[in-house]
Order: sequence, then C-alpha cells, then structure tokens
Amino acid sequence: VDAALRIANAEHPPESLARACQALDVLLDGLLME
Repeated sequence: VDAALRIANAEHPPESLARACQALDVLLDGLLME
C-alpha cells in the first residue's frame, strides 16, 4: 500500500492521492463487511 501511495504521489499528487484514498476506503469497507 505504501509503495502504491508513493507511486501515485509521484505521478499526480492531488488526484492520484485522492483516488488511492478512495480505493483504500473501498477495500477497508469490503474487509469490514466480511
């Protein structure tokens, strides 16, 4: 996860970071649902 965030941050800081956060939220929601 950290590596993915670093890569996203290096490419497009604001947009990619927001998308990464959204993806993490979705993943966490999925884990909590199970």
